[in-house]
Amino acid sequence: MSKFFWFLVFLFPAPLLAQVSGKVTNNEGLPMPYVSVTVEGTYIGTSTNSDGNYQLKITKAGKYVLLFQSLGYKTTRLTIQANELPFVQNAVLEQENLTIEEVVIQNNENPADRIMRKAIAEKEKNSAKNDKYHADFYSRGNIKLTKMPKVVQNDKSPEVKELMDTTNSGYIYLSETFSKISFQKPNKLYENIIASKLSGNDRGYSFNTAIGSNFDFYTNYVNLGTAIISPLADIAFTYYSFRLESSFEAENKTIYKIKVIAKRDKEPVVEGYVYIADGTYEIYAVDFNLKGYRMNQPFMNQMKITQHYSFNQSDNRWVKNSQFLDFDAGFLGFEFRGSFSSNFSNYEFVSDFEKGTFGKTVVNIEKEANLKDSAFWESNRPIPLLTTEIKDYFKKDSVQKVRNSPAYIDSVDRSINKFKLSKLFLGYTYQNTPSKYSIHYSGLLNVTSINFNTIQGWNAGIGFDARFGQSDEGKLSTIQSTIQYGFSDQRLRADGLFRHRFNTQNYSTLELSAGNKVFQFNSDNPVIPIVNMFTSLVEKRNYIKLYESSFAKINYRQDVWAGLSMNASLSYQNRQNLFNTTDYSFWNKERSYSSNNPLLPDDYTTAAFSDHSIFKFNIGAVINFGEKFVQRPDRKVSISNRKYPTFEIDYTQAFASSLDDYNYSQIEARLRQSIVLGNKGVFEYNLIAGKLFNGENAAFMDYKHFNGNQVTTIVSKPYIQSFFLLPYYDYSTNKPYIETHLNHNFKGFIMNKIPVISELQWHLNLGHNFFATEEMNYQEFTIGFSNVGFGKYRLFRIDYVRSFNSHPAANKVNDGFVFGINF
Repeated sequence: MSKFFWFLVFLFPAPLLAQVSGKVTNNEGLPMPYVSVTVEGTYIGTSTNSDGNYQLKITKAGKYVLLFQSLGYKTTRLTIQANELPFVQNAVLEQENLTIEEVVIQNNENPADRIMRKAIAEKEKNSAKNDKYHADFYSRGNIKLTKMPKVVQNDKSPEVKELMDTTNSGYIYLSETFSKISFQKPNKLYENIIASKLSGNDRGYSFNTAIGSNFDFYTNYVNLGTAIISPLADIAFTYYSFRLESSFEAENKTIYKIKVIAKRDKEPVVEGYVYIADGTYEIYAVDFNLKGYRMNQPFMNQMKITQHYSFNQSDNRWVKNSQFLDFDAGFLGFEFRGSFSSNFSNYEFVSDFEKGTFGKTVVNIEKEANLKDSAFWESNRPIPLLTTEIKDYFKKDSVQKVRNSPAYIDSVDRSINKFKLSKLFLGYTYQNTPSKYSIHYSGLLNVTSINFNTIQGWNAGIGFDARFGQSDEGKLSTIQSTIQYGFSDQRLRADGLFRHRFNTQNYSTLELSAGNKVFQFNSDNPVIPIVNMFTSLVEKRNYIKLYESSFAKINYRQDVWAGLSMNASLSYQNRQNLFNTTDYSFWNKERSYSSNNPLLPDDYTTAAFSDHSIFKFNIGAVINFGEKFVQRPDRKVSISNRKYPTFEIDYTQAFASSLDDYNYSQIEARLRQSIVLGNKGVFEYNLIAGKLFNGENAAFMDYKHFNGNQVTTIVSKPYIQSFFLLPYYDYSTNKPYIETHLNHNFKGFIMNKIPVISELQWHLNLGHNFFATEEMNYQEFTIGFSNVGFGKYRLFRIDYVRSFNSHPAANKVNDGFVFGINF
């Protein structure tokens, strides 16, 4: 098979269906990558690949003028008479004669500064020239795994074997997209993906879309994981120095090559070169490098972005025709290298769009986009494949055919389903791929299930789950079951869940659950069990408070329309009190645990509530204002819009309780948003208000509980939903309440400007947490640092907190430090 492949590669070095193709080299015969190739007077264009090969889609024979442009080389014009197609035209580029003699220094001002001030002053007018258009868009992305830890290489598990097979073929990701786009600045986009190709998966879809390639340096900020300050931003001179290195002639215009230099290393800035056309001061090209830490992406080592613009004399426009993004990254011994190429062609500029062009759907992938044959790709792919990419497609497509064969699938299932005695302890999976179901058992030695608390003592469990009927429409049924045993209270508890998802368009889902479990009084589960186990065994402090419930519940949710999802549930609960059953701890044996009654921590006999049964009906809605979608044939994927908030509202009716006093109603509303403020960071808010009706005698677990914290370390806890120093249950209420959480992460806006301290790369955070009830109010002011760590590993956060409490029985002022770990 490999001999046949290489025969094809050398026999057909350029695709047969390319109308005009060729190879671009320099005067030393070396291939020229990333050369812009356009047809003069049109918006037909392409670029060369890393091997210097190009192909142009020209549908009619005739006479054409081809323009070859590359940074540092003279623009080459070649007139061709393509009487028959396909037509081959090679090109040789000569280095540009760079001069700066024509630059006039005025008033002792740096000439680069003068040019950049003009470019900044003219940017809105220049940007507006290309603010509304239709175009063809093509993107190809590849990612290589260049290094992995030896411990992984020596792992013989099926997952690692699959990964090794992938990397040995060259790429862990290779994909292409061809689409028609409509775009209106600054960010209105509709993209219709006609073809999508994913190496080794003919049922998959590419992640390459135009929405992820919209890097416009005419704006103040460019979103590259964080708000990168453009060299053409209004505030550019605060962050950059500029130096005119040279100039050259292109398109009968003088092009200035200006070096972009960062004034401070840790700011969100680029470095490299911007090319500006004299007279109109439009962008001719950009060639920028970005360091990962400047993008607040510590796993990214470096990224390089190159853009080429071409000039169309017929309507006097400079338009972006190609973009190349190259990066290398690493994490935990893995190293990656990737490249994403984008091509824009066949522009059609409009004065306005038809009504309805831009709606909730941003990207639509046509139903048969991943079924296009090789003839389609050969005739429409503007940037030729590399030899390694051809090999990857050939190998993975061949491997996929084998792996999709009934014989191979049956052999894999037999291997996985083979039972060994060790799997009784370590876990066992049985799958039947043709029938689309699998069953998994977690094993008797499921370490993740082992825990300790003062009610159950040491406890552990085993779990079962099964999946049935995954389909192209997203239909899927899941069954889950857990059996847990507490060695101190000597109780066996079990629960189960059946979930059926009807589709992945509106994600309508039905859930049925029942069983017997322990629950935290606060249903938001503010105490992390593993943290409570540590504080109990080491410090002898038991923060988790539990009750037991035998329950049955039915729940249904679905997306009603764009941006609105609704949920409704009906449940029955038989609730019972629990008490401490163990005093065990590793240390601090002289200290006593608090009781399991959150209201009376020193009373070990009084129950927190009266045992009872109760029914609950809940209905809720979530409105994501401004939400957009990617419409795939197999699913709808939402895209959040940070310009708008998310609003949630829930209504709960508790009824038919065995104790009439425990019946109540509750309504709660929440408004939250995360707002990017350019280079000044991210501001988040979370506003909550609610009320219990007839809740004067409600059971304690039905109170409003504020998410407190009484440990010094917070593990993966949402800061915008919690308090830092608030006791977990001291101020729970059955009265009306309001709650607010505010946090601003400056993302280096302040810290990056302070010499020496900027080397830490820490992010300053300011926050305020507040709640008020009829009885009292409580608030916290916080100042701290996130992105704390070393090198690529910046998982930590530290905050100083000062709280103010109006409750007469509490300390009015309290303070402390809280450490956080975010995974």
